[in-house]
Amino acid sequence: MVAAAAVLALSACSAGGDDEEQVAATTTGPPTTAAEDTTTSTTTPPTTPVPAVAATWQQVAVDAAPPPRSGAVLVADPDGGLWLHGGHVDRSPLGDLWRFDGTAWTEVVVDGGPSPRSEHVAVWDAARSRLVVGLGEGQPGDVFDDVWAFDPALGTWSQLAEGGPAARYGACGVLDGDGRMVVTHGFSSVERFGDTWAFDLAGATWVDITPAEGPRPSPRCLHACGYDAGAGALVLFGGRNDDEPYLGDTWRLGSDGWAEVPGDGPSPRSRSRGAFTTELLVIGGEGADGLAGDAWILGADGWAPAPPGAPADRQAAAVAVGDGVVWSFGGVGDDGPLADLWRYG
Repeated sequence: MVAAAAVLALSACSAGGDDEEQVAATTTGPPTTAAEDTTTSTTTPPTTPVPAVAATWQQVAVDAAPPPRSGAVLVADPDGGLWLHGGHVDRSPLGDLWRFDGTAWTEVVVDGGPSPRSEHVAVWDAARSRLVVGLGEGQPGDVFDDVWAFDPALGTWSQLAEGGPAARYGACGVLDGDGRMVVTHGFSSVERFGDTWAFDLAGATWVDITPAEGPRPSPRCLHACGYDAGAGALVLFGGRNDDEPYLGDTWRLGSDGWAEVPGDGPSPRSRSRGAFTTELLVIGGEGADGLAGDAWILGADGWAPAPPGAPADRQAAAVAVGDGVVWSFGGVGDDGPLADLWRYG
C-alpha cells in the first residue's frame, strides 16, 4: 500500500522567506568650537527586501543508513526527526523502525509491533506524540486492515484497531485538519477500491467518508496524494486502475466532494509520491517510458515542473513533510532498491 501520508520521494522543500535589513549611516559636520552647538545628522537609506531563496534539491550525506528498500513510510515529528518504517526488498517485507535526528540514523529495536509490511500508510499523531501506521501488504497476497501506534516515550507498539475499511495496500493516507488519518483508494489481491475512510486518532475508530454522490476518481492504487490544509482538501494524482496501468488525472476531495482538477501535468504514472507544503509536490514514479526522475508542483495556476535536480529515476520512495521541508528516502531505481536521503527546500 502506498504510503502517502504522506507523501513524496525526495528531498525537503521549504520556501525561503523575505528578510529585511535596515542599515543606518551617520555623518558628522565639521569640527566645532566650545561655543558652538554640535549637530548630528542621521540618514537611513531605503530598505531593500532580500529576494526569496529558490527551493533546491539536496542529497543529505550520512555515515550509515537503513538498508535499501521501496514502499516504506516516512513521517516527520515535531522535534525535527524522521521515522522510517517497513518497506520491502524484492517483495520480501520489512518490519524495522528507524529514526533520523537530522544528523544520523538510529534503528529503534523493540519487541512486538505490526507485522512486516510495505505500501502502507502512516501519520504523526501530534496530540499523543506517537507514530501511527496501518494497512499494507506483507508477503504477496497477505493484506492487512490493522492500525498500530508507536510511543517513543515508552518505546512500545500498541494495536489501535482492526477492521474498518477492507484490507488493502497501495492506498494513500494523509493527516487532515481534524486530526484524522484519511485513507483513500488502494487495492487487495483481488480488487481495487474507490472509497475513502477517516480514522479518528483519539477514539481509534474508522468512519466511511466516501461522498454519496457526484464525480469521483476511478478505483485505483499506487497513486500520490497530499493534504491542502488551507483549502481543507485531499489532493490525489495518478496511479493505476483496471483499464490503465498509468494514470495522469488529478482530483481534490473537499467538503463538497470530489472534483477533477483540469489541465495538463506530470506524464501518466503510478508509484509516484506526493507531499504538500504550500503546494502539492509530486516526484518520481513509473510510466510508459520507464522510471521518472522529474518532479512537479501543483499551484494555484495548475501544474508546473519543479526546479531541476530531483533524485534520479525511481519509484515507490518514502516521503515526509516537516516544517515546510520535503524529505525522501530510498525507493527503487534501475539498479535496484535505494537508501539515499534527499531534501527539497
